Amino acid sequence: MPGGPAIPSLSQVKAWEVEHLSQAATYWNNTADHWEDAFDRVAREMSTPGGTQWEGEGAESALMRAATDRVKVRGAADDLRVASTVAKNAAKEVDFARRQVLNAVGEAHAQGFVVGEDLGVTDKYASATPAEQSARLLQAQALATDIRTKAIELVAADQQFASQIVSATTGLGDLVFAEAPAQDGRDNTVQAVDFREAPPPPKPPEPIPPRGLPPEGVDPPVAGDLNPGPASRPSEAGKGGQSLWDEDGGEWRYFPGDKYHNPHWDFNPHNAPNSPWDNVPIGDLPPVKGNPIITGLPPWLENPAAPGVAGPPQNPLLAPFPGTDMPSPAPSAPLPSSGPVDMFPHVNIPAPNPDDLANAGAVGTGVVAGGGLLALLTMLFVQN
Repeated sequence: MPGGPAIPSLSQVKAWEVEHLSQAATYWNNTADHWEDAFDRVAREMSTPGGTQWEGEGAESALMRAATDRVKVRGAADDLRVASTVAKNAAKEVDFARRQVLNAVGEAHAQGFVVGEDLGVTDKYASATPAEQSARLLQAQALATDIRTKAIELVAADQQFASQIVSATTGLGDLVFAEAPAQDGRDNTVQAVDFREAPPPPKPPEPIPPRGLPPEGVDPPVAGDLNPGPASRPSEAGKGGQSLWDEDGGEWRYFPGDKYHNPHWDFNPHNAPNSPWDNVPIGDLPPVKGNPIITGLPPWLENPAAPGVAGPPQNPLLAPFPGTDMPSPAPSAPLPSSGPVDMFPHVNIPAPNPDDLANAGAVGTGVVAGGGLLALLTMLFVQN
């Protein structure tokens, strides 16, 4: 487009910054307040410097000079506030124009196209028929036109606000406070400090990325270019959610983590209808955190081993006594061919001697104070 704004590249659009406009807006507004407060205080205290009333021709001249300077500074402060308002609006409008370009790029990726550095659009799939190929070509041209139009609007918005800021601050360079030359030949002219030479304010906190996009320096484990675009889920897109789209049309969404999940990627290849989502870990952390209910159990419940098999410690209730092995079950005897069958097998256990009862923790003949389940069963069989 001859005479129009140059079309930026895809990399330039991605790297377009507006943070300096927000910082300038804050700094210029604070500077205007500082100038006005300083000159108002001088004019207010000129009649009583140091707390003493000042009278005479010198006092009248000083009061007139303070009032004149205050008027000049108020005009300069007004110019700074206008520039601050323009910069604040520019930060919002330019950033909106930038996101419009990136959203159009993401839409092209979602429809199976690749956006090049020159904002050209090509089909990454081979069409089955000439008719499909022609339709896809027309679609690619329409998408490229939309992307480039939005890129031109981005450049135009940036240039428009830059001109407005320059116009608002033009008069600041002419702000001087004329003084008669001193007798020693030095120039006592008082000039306003150029705001462009003042140190910048502290950098504000980093902005929070849109829903679904990762913080700076975190990238999905996939090769090739990644472009932000609207999330495929309507519920997420309605909340301003974004996703990273790879060159194959895969969708990567960053999950920041919660008390049940570590930070991870939610990935959908979109290579088939209703293709499922998958959790992709970031670093060495699994997507799902360790369940505190399981990890808080004793070892024999976390990974129980069969009795008599080498492994982690077993439940002490399953062992007859500490330090002993579970007995092997006796071979079962065949059932009699006729006659009633007892509900309980006959168990022939000799009566325990007093030392056995003492070791098992028995008191008397009917109370078990401790010693495990086997001791209790032994006493029951003896009593029966």
